Amino acid sequence: MSKQKIFPYLEVLFAVVVWGASFIATKIGVKDVTPITIVWLRFGIGVAILGFAVAARKEFADISDVEKEFASAMQYYKYYFPQARDYNFYSYISGLDLQFPIKVIDNNFLIGLDLYLGNTKVYDLSGFPKYKSEWLKRELIVPDAMSELVMGIMPEPEPAADLIHQFIEQGKRLYFIQAMIPEISDSLLLKYNEEQVEWCIKNEARLWSLMIENQFLFKNDVAVQKKFMDDGPFTSILSSAAPARLGHFIGWRIITNYMENNDVTLADLLMETNDQKILKKSKYKPER
Repeated sequence: MSKQKIFPYLEVLFAVVVWGASFIATKIGVKDVTPITIVWLRFGIGVAILGFAVAARKEFADISDVEKEFASAMQYYKYYFPQARDYNFYSYISGLDLQFPIKVIDNNFLIGLDLYLGNTKVYDLSGFPKYKSEWLKRELIVPDAMSELVMGIMPEPEPAADLIHQFIEQGKRLYFIQAMIPEISDSLLLKYNEEQVEWCIKNEARLWSLMIENQFLFKNDVAVQKKFMDDGPFTSILSSAAPARLGHFIGWRIITNYMENNDVTLADLLMETNDQKILKKSKYKPER
């Protein structure tokens, strides 16, 4: 069946699921709130989603640039993975599903266009922090899609992994995106502004020394992992100028060094699970 025929069925299925689920939610909700409150809540949600749909239709009236970048990325994907299957691309209004702006289901990309509207007050009114909303723009649709794609290729992450494993996993993800979109800037890849990228480069050796001196790499301390892996406005234990997610940056630099110093295919990199082997063979040691 062609994409033109499948898409209307997907739309209808989505509408049926949402509509059906609303009755269940209403039945549960009336136990705690009045029916009139539920009616107004449903009305408000409907207006909000309709507003997102109108804004998305306006922002994406012409998506030729996105389609061109998708086509280019998938050509690189086929180059690195010749046996890979083809993918279909569909857009929808996610209702601001910030956790999963893009989903990969089977061989289909589902893109929540309401999470790529760019500079809009919608995100401020929705309570999104600035450090997140500033990256909800169309330039990141394809990078985010490639990010979702590679997370489905790599082995399942270990539930209680140490810090170096998380560094390397995120480094692989970023390296894959860069391989699919070679022209992507470091700023878009890392979701850092130019000043934050410069801070990372300038302080790379200092960051690595911090990891070694405090023996952070092979710990699975949740508090330490949050400091270097979680998103936020900055990394508080360093300075307000230090961006968040510094572990992603370090992991990317380790993987880049590993690929430069070893004859390894991208497929082999993604499947390699020996973190200490990658670290050792990367010869990663930033100079002060």
